[in-house]
Amino acid sequence: DYSGITSFGEMSLRNTGFTALVFGENVTYFGKQVWAYSRKLKELSFPQTAKYASFERFYAGLTMKEIVIPEWMQTAKDMFRESEVETVVLHDGITTLQNFVFYKCENLKEIKGIENITVINGWAFDGCTSIKEINVPNLVTMGSAAFQNCSSLEEVKYGASLKAFGSGAFNYCTSLKRVFIPNTVTNLTASTMSRYFYGVHSFEKFAVEEGHTRYTTIDGALYMKDLSAIVCYPTQSRVPEHTLPEAVDVITAGMFENAPYLEKLNYEAMYVDANAFTDSVNLCEFDLSRVTYIGNQAFRNTALTSVGLHDGIEYVGGYAFADIAALKSISISENAPAFDYS
Repeated sequence: DYSGITSFGEMSLRNTGFTALVFGENVTYFGKQVWAYSRKLKELSFPQTAKYASFERFYAGLTMKEIVIPEWMQTAKDMFRESEVETVVLHDGITTLQNFVFYKCENLKEIKGIENITVINGWAFDGCTSIKEINVPNLVTMGSAAFQNCSSLEEVKYGASLKAFGSGAFNYCTSLKRVFIPNTVTNLTASTMSRYFYGVHSFEKFAVEEGHTRYTTIDGALYMKDLSAIVCYPTQSRVPEHTLPEAVDVITAGMFENAPYLEKLNYEAMYVDANAFTDSVNLCEFDLSRVTYIGNQAFRNTALTSVGLHDGIEYVGGYAFADIAALKSISISENAPAFDYS
């Protein structure tokens, strides 16, 4: 009989075998992480009237499939850390998701009431590998690595109120298909994309807010508004042929890497950087007559059938045309530079 106990200290019931914990209003104090990692727990009830030392790791490591956050409680750092929860229900008064709140909740699929969230702090969903879509139309602030390692995440639906992407916000979101760029986001370039989307090669389409002052799109590819540079090509786009605007004179490193549906690129660019088309296995047409620089592995493992290197070529990097099984003819001007023919 535990009915006479009025206080439970820090981690006092942590990692125990209880299947149900029901506390009455006679309990006046709970320490930190009282029942964390009690993985057999199926029922949990506690009074609003008690004093709580902290809500950090409050539900950490639990196996309950659905958890409803009480009306009087806000989220806290690490609140659900490493739990097996599948559905979390937020009340209307919750507008902020704290750091690491759902860290490594690998079974999490649904968050009811998330439409009211305006702030998602750092690493809030890091490692939530089952969640596919998040709808946060009122989101204003996105913290660092907020959705990092969400390997099933296909889209985060936010609105024009978002101020900026957090650093590393979508790192290793390897299923991310669609990205919306609101007017407030202006710091994306070809060289900075990896700060927010490192390890992501699943893009199918970019969209920008109407009237965006800095960006536009062509066939779902993200460009600077003046069409002077391509910011990011969605490598999983189903469009077989793409045309670069005339003002684009550089195809940056890795820009079209692993684009399996791209068959032809029309362009005026003269500089093709390293790995620009590596593993774009269906790229079969590319006119090199204007190109003066070809970086390392630029066309490795593509489907080019012919290669012609003209007098104006100044540099050809190592393995630039390696592993091209379809290659049938090569013509090299006597004035072309020496390079590794592997």
